[in-house]
Amino acid sequence: AAGLFGGTGITASTAGALGWGAIAISPDTGRVGYSQGLNSAIEAEQAAVGLCKARDCHAVVELDQRVRAVAQAFNTSWGWGWDHSSTAAQNKALISCSQYGAGCRVAGWICS
Repeated sequence: AAGLFGGTGITASTAGALGWGAIAISPDTGRVGYSQGLNSAIEAEQAAVGLCKARDCHAVVELDQRVRAVAQAFNTSWGWGWDHSSTAAQNKALISCSQYGAGCRVAGWICS
């Protein structure tokens, strides 16, 4: 599995063994939280929201054998995408985000 949070990538070669994961975002603050290696989708979502550490955080994607990415615009709008490669997922997130605001950047990505 691989993930990106705050500009730092984390990788491991045992994606299938890591279980459920999720990404949570805060539209107001731009904070992102992610989780991986948990036993259920609900547990993964709750962990991601907790790690996001903002009152308005909510889970936006769960992991299911694909790469998920989120991107944020200057106006704090969000977009997300998923694919089988991190590059394609990030590109889809940027395209989705650009429909809602300018200056989009990838805020996080994670693979299962």
